[in-house]
Parts: sequence; C-alpha cells; structure tokens
Amino acid sequence: MLIFIISIALFIADRLTKIFALQIEGKIKVLGDFIVFGLTKNEGLCFGLFSGHLSLIFWLTLLIIILIIGYVVAKKEKSRIFQTGVGLFIGGALGNLFDRAGEGVIDFISIGIGDLRWPTFNIADIGICVGVVLILIRKRKRQV
Repeated sequence: MLIFIISIALFIADRLTKIFALQIEGKIKVLGDFIVFGLTKNEGLCFGLFSGHLSLIFWLTLLIIILIIGYVVAKKEKSRIFQTGVGLFIGGALGNLFDRAGEGVIDFISIGIGDLRWPTFNIADIGICVGVVLILIRKRKRQV
C-alpha cells in the first residue's frame, strides 16, 4: 500500500509542477543563478540519450515498470526503505512515461553556476534517482 501511495503522490506532484512549467516564458531565477526554472523538452532518456526513439523508450519504460511491480509482488518486501524507494521510482517512471505518450518529457529545473549546469530535469527524475538510492541502501543493509 505504501508503494502505491508514494507512487501516486509523486506522479501528482510531477504533473502539477509540469503544468506550472508549461506556463514559464523565458527563465525564472529561483535561487540566484544557481537554481533556474526554464522549460525544455527531452525526447530521449537522461541527458537526452537515444533522442528520436520516443516510441521505443515508452515501451521499454512500461516494461521496466511492469517487471518491477512483478518483482515487488513476488518478493513481498516489508522494508519501508525499500517500499519508499520503489514507490518513488515507479511514480517518477510513470510521470515521465505520461510525457513520452505525448511529445517528450517536460524538464524545467536547471542547477549550476553560469554555464556550468547540470542537465535540466524534473520532479519525476528526482523521484527516480532518490528511489534507486533507497533501494540500493536497503540491498546493502541486507548484505551487511
């Protein structure tokens, strides 16, 4: 149940922030030049890898989500860290999958100094990354 709640919460937060991002004209400095909001579309994976293969990426993402859900159901993992990680990962994956069903992933958060900037990302990407870290932490705790 925790996985479902976290997945839906992240998906909704991602959609709401992307609706906001679609209204952005130009750039909005949130924290000086360090955090800037500005709309971009990404038709690939992270860092724009595999751009132009939107359909393939869509179906691979859907397959990964289904496999993860199947794994979670089969393992019946009770750890809150693991469930939170999976919930964040699935919510983020669904958020970006929703975008890929359209014209590409909506990215809008830019972090950096001057021209030294991390690739633009969104709330779904944060969920995916934090989710993977939590899953790995849980896996590491089991091995120790």
